[in-house]
Amino acid sequence: MELLLVLLLPVWLIGGSLWRHYNTADKTTRRRLVAASRVSLGTVREGQRAKFYGVVGVAGEPLCAPLSGRACAAYEIQIFEAGTNPEDMVAREHGRQEFWLGGDGSRALVTLARAEIVSEAYFEAKSTVFKDPTPFMVELLNRHGIQVKGDHFTPTCYYRELILSEGEAVDVVGYVSFEPDPDPAEAPGYRQTALRMRLQGSTKKPLYVLCDPNQRPFSEEDDASEEDDASQARA
Repeated sequence: MELLLVLLLPVWLIGGSLWRHYNTADKTTRRRLVAASRVSLGTVREGQRAKFYGVVGVAGEPLCAPLSGRACAAYEIQIFEAGTNPEDMVAREHGRQEFWLGGDGSRALVTLARAEIVSEAYFEAKSTVFKDPTPFMVELLNRHGIQVKGDHFTPTCYYRELILSEGEAVDVVGYVSFEPDPDPAEAPGYRQTALRMRLQGSTKKPLYVLCDPNQRPFSEEDDASEEDDASQARA
């Protein structure tokens, strides 16, 4: 019996580790979003929450992702400290602006105020005792109360930068609303108020932006060489 327990213990430990790895909150969310059916932007109604596929178009001036220096519609930096669970962030920071989602001959303005970007593609960087953090990394860590240097101590930190780029194909899950278009296309004899579509999250359910699941991370080295009340969505 004792021998059996000894033999089964490694299997139990490995199985538990694999289960935790493949059932994190992010991975569970990704699988649920991928499994959801897509709806055409041209067939939606007010207050509907659905998944839409399209291409990102920056609505204003592009942002600059601080770590990679890449132009984008949005970015999110995630910070991990060595010694913590690889899936547990110690801090995060983001820069966002509205963007256009174009598809099926229609388009919608996407609001990222209550949103989560779900991506397997990200820029990776790290700082260690042998590799000092850049000035931006120092500012970033200080803003989030992470000690950069101490008595013979420099924490090893890992950074992931998720980027939402111009022209990127994505799925967006959010609530639909219609509003007057401040810049309608001119058409002779057009009498009805021109409307534009907006996709957004609510206080109960965020908007999700699901980036291409077939993308893979790139690093410093690479860089170098679902339906609810419509009023909730507007809250």
